[in-house]
Amino acid sequence: MRYSKNYKETSRRKIVAVAAKEFLRHGIAGFRVNDVMKGAGLTQGAFYGHFSSKEQLVKEAVHESSQKSRFAQLAEKGSTLEELICYYLQDEHRSHPEAGCPAAALIGEITRHPKGTREALVSEIKKMVSLIEARLPNTKSDTARTNTALAIFSTMMGAIQFARVTTDASLSKRILEASKEAALAMAKS
Repeated sequence: MRYSKNYKETSRRKIVAVAAKEFLRHGIAGFRVNDVMKGAGLTQGAFYGHFSSKEQLVKEAVHESSQKSRFAQLAEKGSTLEELICYYLQDEHRSHPEAGCPAAALIGEITRHPKGTREALVSEIKKMVSLIEARLPNTKSDTARTNTALAIFSTMMGAIQFARVTTDASLSKRILEASKEAALAMAKS
């Protein structure tokens, strides 16, 4: 049976959307093609009609999860840097990696993937850093603004990862609060 081009594109978008959520929830190693395809309402055999490899799906899912992240949506709506920092470093983001930043959820795992996959994630991280940089005062040089944006994002991402890994709820909350304070201070300096 032949399907229309529109059907194939719609199916591909479903697969990528399901994979993006699964990767954030369970990690890349924790997902199975069969589960993603089932979640998209397709058979496992249809996978290779859409993707040449699991790695291709990972790259597209990283892009998808970045574009659909709450951080990107808030930035698009014109949120201030303070609002972005406060959103990123909140309990809800820590507790729900499936709805959060793909960098914080996947960076440790993607480090072990091929160069192209790592570059796909770095490309998305650079976009997030640019969103921060665009909100910094123009009183600094371009290099200083970029360095500050990199430091803010690194602080936020590391804090989320650290807060997620600790089993001590009060320490997790302190990590987020201390990092929020540090990121906001960097934003104002």
